Amino acid sequence: MRPGGSPSHTQAPVELEPVNARARRAFSQQREKLERRRKPHLDRRGAIIRGIPGFWANVIANHPQMSALITDKDEDMLSYMINLEVKETKHPVHVCKIMLFFRSNPYFRNKVVTKEYLVNLTEYRPSHS
Repeated sequence: MRPGGSPSHTQAPVELEPVNARARRAFSQQREKLERRRKPHLDRRGAIIRGIPGFWANVIANHPQMSALITDKDEDMLSYMINLEVKETKHPVHVCKIMLFFRSNPYFRNKVVTKEYLVNLTEYRPSHS
């Protein structure tokens, strides 16, 4: 026994890389399972939102930080927005992609406007649009 009454244990060294690899695979499988289960709900919600005229313009114009940046012209342009999607990839680097979908409008021809950000622990850095 050690001083203080606690027994000393000798443990075999644990090789962490195989354990970490199994944990990453299990986490990835659970994330994929969750995404498959959420998809029907998100599709139904998207269909409802698309049926509400000006939904995204109202959401963005009423957001506390965004409302300070939005002009009347921006709000009119946003009234043509029909959907917003956010996708994240983590391998090989963590990237957040924001996609804004628009119906035909007098402001631009694009049906989709995309902005990508590189993500690390301390900040979002714009990378592509």
